[in-house]
Amino acid sequence: MCGFCGVLRLDGGEPADLATLTAMVSTIEHRGPDDQGFLVDGPVGLANCRLAILDLRPEAALPMTRGPLTLAYNGEFYDFQEARDDLIARGHTFTTTGDTEVILALYREYGDAFVDHLSGMYAFALWDAERQRLLVGRDPAGKKPLYWWQGDRLVVFGSEIKAILAHPAVRRVPRPDLLPLVLAYGYAPTPETCFEGIEAVPPGLLMVASDGGLTPLRSFGLRLEATDEGSTEVGDWSARLLDTLRGAVRRRLVSDVPLGAFLSGGVDSSLLVALMQQESNQTVRTFSIGFEGDQTWDETRFAQRVADQLGTQHEPFVVTPPDIPELLPELVWHLDQPFGDSSVVPTLLLSRATRQRVTVALSGDAGDELFAGYRRFEAARRAHALRWARPFFGAATRVLRGRAQGTDYANRNRELYEVADGARRPLPDAYFRWVRIASDEALATLAPDGAWANPADHFRRYFQADDQRTWVSRLLDVNYRTYLLDDLLVKADRMTMAASLEVRSPFLDPSVVALASAMPTSVKLRGGVTKHVLKEAARPLLPEGIVDRRKHGFGVPVGGWFRSSLREYGQDLLLSAQTRDRGLFSSAGLRQVWEEHQRGHRDHGHLLWTLCTVELWYRQFIDAAVVERP
Repeated sequence: MCGFCGVLRLDGGEPADLATLTAMVSTIEHRGPDDQGFLVDGPVGLANCRLAILDLRPEAALPMTRGPLTLAYNGEFYDFQEARDDLIARGHTFTTTGDTEVILALYREYGDAFVDHLSGMYAFALWDAERQRLLVGRDPAGKKPLYWWQGDRLVVFGSEIKAILAHPAVRRVPRPDLLPLVLAYGYAPTPETCFEGIEAVPPGLLMVASDGGLTPLRSFGLRLEATDEGSTEVGDWSARLLDTLRGAVRRRLVSDVPLGAFLSGGVDSSLLVALMQQESNQTVRTFSIGFEGDQTWDETRFAQRVADQLGTQHEPFVVTPPDIPELLPELVWHLDQPFGDSSVVPTLLLSRATRQRVTVALSGDAGDELFAGYRRFEAARRAHALRWARPFFGAATRVLRGRAQGTDYANRNRELYEVADGARRPLPDAYFRWVRIASDEALATLAPDGAWANPADHFRRYFQADDQRTWVSRLLDVNYRTYLLDDLLVKADRMTMAASLEVRSPFLDPSVVALASAMPTSVKLRGGVTKHVLKEAARPLLPEGIVDRRKHGFGVPVGGWFRSSLREYGQDLLLSAQTRDRGLFSSAGLRQVWEEHQRGHRDHGHLLWTLCTVELWYRQFIDAAVVERP
């Protein structure tokens, strides 16, 4: 795993001196603390920092140049050994044993179609000096990040936004028009960012630099396309799923540095660890985290049960509750943008602790997204079935709404409310209400001058009016393209890379995504059981009770924090004169939201967290003379 950045002069002039490239790459050196490399060639300048995982020798340094081709690279190409053997048979030779040189050879062999042969998590910038053109791209799931900015005949790009901001030509201009989206859903949706002129490269899209900046060249790879068709025999599907996951895990065990796994005690991570233990030639090292004195959000006891049965070398990290006021500015610096998912806290702490033992860890990310693991999918199934009763749900939603408060994942009143409320709305509106972190009323209260644009409008393009699939299938696709991409994968990448830890996700292997796309949703969600087929695949391998344990969620008691350890900090930050004078929110509205939360009238915990990251982001990235690590 690594990080890279670069510049391209569209007028053919000198791209950047080494001092500028050094300043840019130094902002992301946490992504690759082992080495740095540079290339300045004609109009292009590239810089790469390296976290050495495969072929640790200097010959495998980045960026890698072979003849007229240079590759700046971040990620892992899991099928590189098979591709390497095929390329050798075609006459190619190699001086390294890792994946980077294989990618360069694939480009020489297949041209722009080389991306069709990649399988893994990656982002890249490939400079073809002979043709004088620059190609960039990301993996189809979007696991690895890449951003770009275009100025006057100049393109600047990087693995993180802060690397782009370090270029002297780039101005830090905020986009307050995105605030309703960020507050409602917790993130800026791809390709948008909270900086004017800076965009994310879309996943699964090869782009080429031209006079118009970066323009699309070709789409590639596979994303989830859920279906309602096919055999409903769970046994057959679970057997196929187990075999497919086993292959995905095996491909992710290739490493020249110590490797382990996150183990929460949930079915996703536990199943992967079971397969790792079967496929590995040594005892697997596993890691979990819990907070001292807080059993509500602590899963270490379940992780220990799984580890004991599977025989892993397990380390539970039980930490004291962190000093959030001290940690928050660092979180925002690593994220580069406001971000509403407070589970970045345990993710960062677990990553730091794990990095003390290993350099690579496998994770269960994306199991919920592929196999319908969230309660919103069950709410969609029930709401879809109950559409005939829409006229009768008005009174029910009014009664249930007041009982559905709280940030506790296992709130049964909230589950009933989500079904009743969803059944009386069109699918897009129902989904937006299920995933949002701020209510319509709270957003209206915070809007400084009248109403903000409806944040749901941004996502309506994902819902096609002529799509005749069930609600669950349609939501699986949308969830994969939004929440997984811009929340979970951003959190996983930034927090693990902050600790210089590479994390691999077997569930995002193309073979697993393809199987999930072919599998009817009725075997994923059956009889009120989420991830039914995945649980059946895991049942023979895991301790009794683990598979059927109620979903916990990897979170923190953020609502309670703002009434206790974060109360003084949150009040000083959000109700300060500096925040008020910024004019982003109604000052009266901010105070109302704060007071509603303190009095227990509403649980605005997630919204308050997001508001804190917005204000801190302005102070660190917009107000400050220089963007510096706290």
